[in-house]
Order: sequence, then C-alpha cells, then structure tokens
Amino acid sequence: MGSPHLLLVIPCYRESRRLPPFLNELCPSLEKLPFKVSILVADDGSGPEELAKLTAIVEEERETYGALLQPVLELSHEGKGGTILRAWIAGPPSTTHYAFADADGAVSPEEIRRVLLDFITTPNLDPDACAFAIRKTTSTTAIKRDPIRRLMGLVYYRLVRFILDSQVYDPACGFKILSRRFWEKCGPQLTEKEWALDIEIVARLDYYGFPLVQIPVNWEEKGGSKIGRADIWRTLKQVVEIKQRSNFWHVQDT
Repeated sequence: MGSPHLLLVIPCYRESRRLPPFLNELCPSLEKLPFKVSILVADDGSGPEELAKLTAIVEEERETYGALLQPVLELSHEGKGGTILRAWIAGPPSTTHYAFADADGAVSPEEIRRVLLDFITTPNLDPDACAFAIRKTTSTTAIKRDPIRRLMGLVYYRLVRFILDSQVYDPACGFKILSRRFWEKCGPQLTEKEWALDIEIVARLDYYGFPLVQIPVNWEEKGGSKIGRADIWRTLKQVVEIKQRSNFWHVQDT
C-alpha cells in the first residue's frame, strides 16, 4: 500500500443549512494533515433546489481548498447507508481508507482532524485496522446531549451489543474509518441502505476479525436530527435481521 489517501464522505439529505458552517471549518482543519484527504459531498436525493445549494457551497469552498471533490454526487433517495456506499464506490481508485462523517457537525471538524491524525499516523498500524469514533465521557472527552435521548442511546447501544454479541461500545456514532482491505472484502456484501449500515459494518468487522480502534470523541447534539423514536425501533428490527443473516455468512464464504 502506498501513501495514505483517505476518502471522507459527507452524506446529505436536505443539509444546505447545516453543511456550510461544518464544511467551512472542516476543510482548513484537514488541509494540513500529513497525508492526502479527499472530501466528497453526496446528496441523497434531496431535490433540485437542495442540490443546487450544495453545489454552490462546494464550489465556493473549492476556491480555497482543493481537497473537496467536484461535483456533488447526485443520487436518488435511498437513505444514509445507501448514499455512503455509493459514494465510496465513486471515490478515487487510490483510496486507502474509507470514512464518513455526519454533516450536522456533532463530531466537530477539529475532533475529526484529531482522530484522523491519531489513527492514520499510529506507528506500526495494522493496514487492515478500522476506527470508530465513540460517544464516551472520559477525562478528555465530554458528551452534550439531551438526557432522555442520551438514555435512549445507551439502551440502544446495549441492545445492539447484546444482539450481535459485540464489544463495540458505540455502534452508531456518525464518524467511522474503514481500511481498504475491509472495503474490498466486505464492501460488495454490505446491503443496508438506511441507519443500520453502521450495524452491518459492526457485524462484518466482528465476523471477519478486522482490528478495530475505538476512539472517544467530544460530541455535541445538534438541532435538526432526522432520527425519531420510530427509526430506533425500526433499526433494532434491522439489527435482529442482520444477526440472523450473519448465521449464514459462513455458508457464503465456503
């Protein structure tokens, strides 16, 4: 593998309000990293007006920061997971690491930079290793979230860990980094189009034994979340379905 080249996908569904401040901080934060980063904004079928706004935002940022890829990837509406997968497929062939970050900025640009720098430049890093940002309070990280939503999140994470029999602390944080080897091995097998893509990635990581680094981050809840209580219960149903499918993966691999 040559020098690191990370593709960071930002999936967007009607994000023309929240994306500009996030992108305005993200681009300069990543510009001086000691490895190549390409940022791809992917629109999940938000409509012509939203697409035009996103395109204008990206074109303006590209006047200063060349890491942004053009044009904005225009996709039909499938959901966050489908958008990420199709954007990764459309990425540069030189990509060595595949990542995504939510456009709301809950994981701030500075935190994204810190995690990328710490992970990618780790001495003797296993080339197959992947990394998850996790929402966990530590001596250096804090979580700012509505208490009720935080409690719901903790219950959800524990249920996911129980169902999948996984040691991943936070399967749903909106910032993940996957190795090229993982993408080549598991990318064609990933099928979840909505929020459950995170869970399917966890299941594949566990099944194939890919090394995983879990990195606590500062995280702040932002307004405008598109995830409601109904989405959580639907995603839990999808978690069970993923677990059921995983029981047959060994048959596919033989």
